[in-house]
Amino acid sequence: MTMLTKEYLDKTLDKHSTRIEKKIEKKIEEEISSLAKIVAKGFDDITKRLDVRERVEKLEKKMTKVESALNVHL
Repeated sequence: MTMLTKEYLDKTLDKHSTRIEKKIEKKIEEEISSLAKIVAKGFDDITKRLDVRERVEKLEKKMTKVESALNVHL
């Protein structure tokens, strides 16, 4: 009789631990996904800040206008 009880408890504990492990794994996957999104968003922001081509083009056009207005070549 005690063996049946021990076997029953072992099976029950195995089921519970498997469920708990699955919940933990799911939570870990969700958090990893969330962190990946945060990192990606940060890289997008940095890329936007570092991409100054448009700004440089505008400044170059303005500089060209100033050069022609002053009749000077820099």
